[in-house]
Amino acid sequence: FSEIATVSLFHTAIFTDTQELEHIEYLVEKLPNVHFHIFAHSYFGPRVQVLNRFLNVSLYPNYTPYQSQEMLSKLDFYLDINHNQEIDNIISKVHHLSKSIFAFENTSHDSSEGSRIFSSAEPDKMVDAIRTFLGEKAHGK
Repeated sequence: FSEIATVSLFHTAIFTDTQELEHIEYLVEKLPNVHFHIFAHSYFGPRVQVLNRFLNVSLYPNYTPYQSQEMLSKLDFYLDINHNQEIDNIISKVHHLSKSIFAFENTSHDSSEGSRIFSSAEPDKMVDAIRTFLGEKAHGK
């Protein structure tokens, strides 16, 4: 029961139009205290649907502007890990909220160079940086 009752301490989001999400399962497994909210304007493909098995993942197919706004209001950081194009000008929205963005070099949509970018060959380095970031955030730094 305690596994079901755990509350995520932090929230991240991914806006996508593809099921190509770089290292998503690895990130979900290595960051159990982060709740991953994945948004799409359409239905999800099978590679994203299987993520429903994780307690710290919520899927939002055909999401509404209200759902998007609600998520952005509690966002701790954004994950720019979707291949293909950026959705809903999300990078600019996240920057406007002064929230951190973590991306891989092969998925970053940030032309302002304001994101923390990692090699897709070393997802563990992104995990370490997110853990450090969340540790500082939890301690009010």
